[in-house]
Amino acid sequence: MFYLCGAIGGAMSAPLPFCVADAFADRAFGGNAAAVVLLPPGGVFPPDDWLAKVCADSAQRAVCHPSAIQGTDRDDALSSRALAPPFVPLRQLSNEFNVSNTAFVSRRQDALDGFALRWFTPSGAEATLCGHATLASAHVLFTLGLASPSEMMRFHTRGGLVTCVVQAPADEAAGLGPTIAADFPAISTAEVTTPGSTEAVRTALGAGAPLPIWVGGATELGDLLVVLESPDAVRALQPDLAALANITRRGVIVTAAARGAPWAEGADFCSRWFAPRIGISEDPVTGSAHCALGPFWAARLGRNDLVGYQCSARGGKVALRVDTANGRVALLGRCVTTLRGEVMVPPTAGGAMVT
Repeated sequence: MFYLCGAIGGAMSAPLPFCVADAFADRAFGGNAAAVVLLPPGGVFPPDDWLAKVCADSAQRAVCHPSAIQGTDRDDALSSRALAPPFVPLRQLSNEFNVSNTAFVSRRQDALDGFALRWFTPSGAEATLCGHATLASAHVLFTLGLASPSEMMRFHTRGGLVTCVVQAPADEAAGLGPTIAADFPAISTAEVTTPGSTEAVRTALGAGAPLPIWVGGATELGDLLVVLESPDAVRALQPDLAALANITRRGVIVTAAARGAPWAEGADFCSRWFAPRIGISEDPVTGSAHCALGPFWAARLGRNDLVGYQCSARGGKVALRVDTANGRVALLGRCVTTLRGEVMVPPTAGGAMVT
């Protein structure tokens, strides 16, 4: 059993368990890693400055040798085969701590009402919507026995209610968790027609970037959506991150139809996501961006069941089901748990607890 520590609504003085899981992954150290911190039940959160500090700390690249963080006798669930030396290259493990989002999860006071969920980036910004960290949270709760695979998991978030269900059982032989479908609001897009905007975007995408064939805004996300002519152009981008940071958007999604590119692994479209403005140079696999990419490509390709491939260095595939009638997008994928441990520093004494 994996125990949640600390007093409900009071000081969280005991260590808080956390896991790092790779979401939208078909192997360890693929997809997008998210840290998931398990708070005591009650739907009560520590002060925001503490949450932000934990997230920033989890994004540091310093890491001890794996043999120093083996499981404890107190709780066998804290052990992890992935941590047993000498099987994990230290550089890979160090990179695993450099997560773009940390999720904080607490079961609500009414246990039947699901969980409260919040996400923070390393810069301390709170995210309104975060797909991969939601998938990772559901995976952690399912695999640790804190939620039943037969239940629909309800997450109450800043961006609204998100539900997760298990679609296929875990593939234990491959070390993969269950296939999870996370139901999100669909994000609409609208073309940007400001004079000079297309050329300005091309400049920010770096030397040699082609002129975009379409530029729009992903309305509810606050992202810019940039469409290029070819998947190879998306893959080859070397953007000017300083120029991208000056674009007054949360992030920039760059996409193209995959058109059978062999490296796209049979996907319908490919993408990359840059957000230096909020401290993320490039995200490995971005679930929230796919909430906009799904409806965008469904309208252009004429079908609602799609697969997106995010061609970052780690790479990852996102299966999508677009429900146009109800304005929803289901993101499907598996996760791999790579790290488990405890947050040893309690929230600042006297800080305001928020729900």
